[in-house]
Amino acid sequence: MRSCVLASLAIWTTLLLIALGAVLLAPPICLLIGSATRMPWPRLARYCIWGYGRAVAWLLGLFFTIRVHERPDFPQSLPRIFVFNHGSLLDLFLITLAAPPDSVCLARQ
Repeated sequence: MRSCVLASLAIWTTLLLIALGAVLLAPPICLLIGSATRMPWPRLARYCIWGYGRAVAWLLGLFFTIRVHERPDFPQSLPRIFVFNHGSLLDLFLITLAAPPDSVCLARQ
């Protein structure tokens, strides 16, 4: 029981630190990338959100095993929309393991 509480505390502390770091670091990093690449803002925002989700998913992988099954390969030239039915808060971050970087993800609530 005690180890579960400590593991949960470690995971939520890590997520909080990542969120605080992202709030402080993401805007200047996105502005630098945007000015260097001249990428349109909506596309740049999708890439920044995808990168944040991937970083969180990678850090969560330090605490437990994450597996993605049957990830389809979509042609990069076609637009795509993913709709996910969330089972938990962590799904928000794990979605980035299944969706390509320039994707639009819709979620219920």
